Amino acid sequence: MAYRTVGKYSTGVALKTQHKIRSSASTRDAILETAAELFSTKGFAGTSMSDLAEHLGLSKAAIYHHFESKESIFQTLLESTNEGLENLVSEHKKLPTDQSETRKILKQFAEFLFCHRSVVRLALSEMQAEVKAQGPQGHQCMLRLQQLLAGKRPTAESKMRAKIAMGIVFVGILPPMHETTSKEENLNLELLVEIASNALGISQTKK
Repeated sequence: MAYRTVGKYSTGVALKTQHKIRSSASTRDAILETAAELFSTKGFAGTSMSDLAEHLGLSKAAIYHHFESKESIFQTLLESTNEGLENLVSEHKKLPTDQSETRKILKQFAEFLFCHRSVVRLALSEMQAEVKAQGPQGHQCMLRLQQLLAGKRPTAESKMRAKIAMGIVFVGILPPMHETTSKEENLNLELLVEIASNALGISQTKK
């Protein structure tokens, strides 16, 4: 299925409390969702438990009922993201045999990174020590993803192309922190995947 430009994807935190709670499976999920947004926009250090409680319309005691600290909230977000990446990679137990399979993997990675961009951005910018404490799981998944993109018979060139393609996806979805979110809100995933595919040496698919 072809991608469409993601129109005005909301990354703001000024959402009504009832909408936030109803859109989440539980209060715990609502806490995680709102925390990811606040951490992304205000930074981890700049976000307090009071901020989180205010945006959710909950008491701090209600939040502490689910999480013992702000750090434990981030750890849960990071664990969930790592698990999602591991699941994505695990779906492809065998190396792709043709370009369409390779492109599919690249597309799935771009979608995953876009959905988890708040947590990944925070992990790379402010919480590197916490990421290291998680162990090599995330690193191993990225290496496995690189192997998948490099192909069944990897060469020095295909390995380099895989690294570059992954870098294109990262930069396209996670622009420098000083840039406005307007590019992110109007991100065309189809175009991004096309450019990354070109880096892999995959020609444009015919429609």
